[in-house]
Amino acid sequence: MGVDTFHAVDPDALMQNKPFLSALRDAVGPAQVLSDSGEHPAVPRDRIYDEAVRQALIMLWDAVDRICGKRLKVMIPILIDAMERYGHLDLDQNVKDKALPGAYASSTVNP
Repeated sequence: MGVDTFHAVDPDALMQNKPFLSALRDAVGPAQVLSDSGEHPAVPRDRIYDEAVRQALIMLWDAVDRICGKRLKVMIPILIDAMERYGHLDLDQNVKDKALPGAYASSTVNP
């Protein structure tokens, strides 16, 4: 078989081929590659919180053994208060306001 030989390829089967999709993304960029459903993938979102807030959330998340975001979101105010009281955490008021629940959904709280 030469390079100029053409083979019919089922597009659905091709979209399930993960190594092919990975190579395609590397070649043309992720925004150009269709997802498995045949639609363009979601555009990357802007970050909800900056690096200081992210580091604070990671510290809180580690303190409670990396529980799920749904449970973590409920515990954040209690954790911040307790960790500041015992000197394990010292947050700027701006960072604290951004880290408190209400600024984001529980699905996005996992750092």
